[in-house]
Amino acid sequence: MKRTLHPYFSLVVGLLGISFIICIHEFGHLLTAKYFGVRVPVFSIGFGPALIWKTIGDTTYQIAILLLGGYVQINLDDLSLLPYWKKMVIMFAGIFVNFIFALGTLFALLFAMRRSQPSNTIEQVIPQSPADKAGIKVNDDIDITRMTQSSVAQLQDEVNQSVGKTINFYIKRGSQQLQIPVTVEKHPFYGNQAGYAGLLFKNDPHIVGSIGQSLKNAYKTLVLMTKTVAKSIVSFGSKDNRVNIVGPIGIVQMTGNSAQQGWHPYLFLLAIISLQIAFFNLLPIPFFDGGQIARYTLEAIMGKSFSPQLIGFINFIALVLFLAFIFYLSRSDMRLFKKEKSKN
Repeated sequence: MKRTLHPYFSLVVGLLGISFIICIHEFGHLLTAKYFGVRVPVFSIGFGPALIWKTIGDTTYQIAILLLGGYVQINLDDLSLLPYWKKMVIMFAGIFVNFIFALGTLFALLFAMRRSQPSNTIEQVIPQSPADKAGIKVNDDIDITRMTQSSVAQLQDEVNQSVGKTINFYIKRGSQQLQIPVTVEKHPFYGNQAGYAGLLFKNDPHIVGSIGQSLKNAYKTLVLMTKTVAKSIVSFGSKDNRVNIVGPIGIVQMTGNSAQQGWHPYLFLLAIISLQIAFFNLLPIPFFDGGQIARYTLEAIMGKSFSPQLIGFINFIALVLFLAFIFYLSRSDMRLFKKEKSKN
């Protein structure tokens, strides 16, 4: 059931969720840096002036005024003395933590829902969705014996992979036997990377899954999500995907909206965002993990370090371009937000 949250509370929930994902990423860097003896002067939750702080050993742990993520400050002199493979462990640690969080979240959700797998009965048809337009109604039953899929779960997987395609739904409605074609549309959250029919199914309380089965399903879901996120990154600049790109404001809004639907959609979206952050950090952007990985790899190949002046110049240019890009996306987010608000 949809929950009504105050808009500002929804915004806060969205911000906290995204900040948490970023902070656990940075925590991965913190742990591995300390393990290899690299000094870490600051680990910060948020940016700007510190509100609360405590120094433990050589690290100051703080909560700053702007809770928009976080950062870890690593001593670069210590880092430069490490062998190449240790640098790579530190650089990849945050990405690894993002994957572990996504897997753990999916496992927790699937294990919690192990007694509530989808039945054949439709509980909700989203208004103006493809299924609604096609004429499917609440309490219709999917006649799985006439479908090409062997279960509703397999049907949902096919919908997810069938953007722009038509799927024939065989329906039992009372004494009627119906065949209703539904043209799958792109997902309102994930764009062309996932299909959308707009159906929610009642749960079957008699189906029980084990811990092992939940972990297996979580892994399968993680692999599917990873492929989807990777595909969206690869097609980032394509014409078809350009309209689906959202900036920080859009991501926060989506996260807050998912919280309106309950904890399960909220945590599921956080798992997706965690994967997106992991892949984004693999890109060779100078001041992100991918850029640092590329830098240290090139230095290892050449046998010498880049000059601090060159690194500073590249980082400055990259930062200016990145901030301009974020500003552009934020303006697009605001236009979409105002457009949706005017409709309501």
